Amino acid sequence: MAWAVLFWVLMFLMNLALIVSSFYQLLCLVDLEDDHLNPFEASSRINFWVVPEFLLQGLLCLLLLVTGHWFTFLAALPLTCYNAFLYMKRQHLIDVTEVLELLRLRRGFGL
Repeated sequence: MAWAVLFWVLMFLMNLALIVSSFYQLLCLVDLEDDHLNPFEASSRINFWVVPEFLLQGLLCLLLLVTGHWFTFLAALPLTCYNAFLYMKRQHLIDVTEVLELLRLRRGFGL
């Protein structure tokens, strides 16, 4: 029984770390859009956390598979596969020269 509680506390902390990482990356993009950061600084800050975020997501998915939490594993699997796909195609890092164009495109679509 104690192992189950410890496992879910670990999963909670891992999910919290993933949410904080995503929030930090979003804040960097907002600061870039408002001209508080230059494109090089914003992309280097975001790119620093991309690979650890992918590894943490993969570890979370692997732990769910090993422990037999099938429904939660199946819910986490699509994001893990998408991250692996981006990493294998080397599209996981933000390019300094394209980050402003990406922000302009998103602003044009109202996202």
